[in-house]
Amino acid sequence: MSSIEHLEKYVGTHFTENPSAFGRWLNPVVVEVTQDKITVEFTVRENMTNAAGMLHGGIIAGIADEMMGMHAMLGIHEGFFVSVSLQVNYLYGAKQGEVLRVESCLLRRGKTIAHVECLIKNADGIVVAKATSSLARTNMSVQKIII
Repeated sequence: MSSIEHLEKYVGTHFTENPSAFGRWLNPVVVEVTQDKITVEFTVRENMTNAAGMLHGGIIAGIADEMMGMHAMLGIHEGFFVSVSLQVNYLYGAKQGEVLRVESCLLRRGKTIAHVECLIKNADGIVVAKATSSLARTNMSVQKIII
């Protein structure tokens, strides 16, 4: 089974086999999976908010980093991609209980570097954050990684 087929079996449900503990904590629902695009949804929980009750900027960056890292790994059988740069633009707030749609688009994956971008939108389609990342392939083992 390919990694795309593996993720596709979660469409409409939570991705419970995420090899990342942070990814499991985020508890995404898989919406769409293709080679070029992964779409998931997250519900903003109280333990994701700042003192003002809004989604914490660090969690936004973490969501984007998790999704872009997962996307860089899609279809890779050797090596592991790690972020070497992460740029996040915070454009709009999100409150507890809101469902956010996250779209990760693979711009280019070479032998050693992948370039990915991510949009985080609220239910009205308003962009909450836009992120881009460059990720480097390492020689770390991925034997236990499912995607």
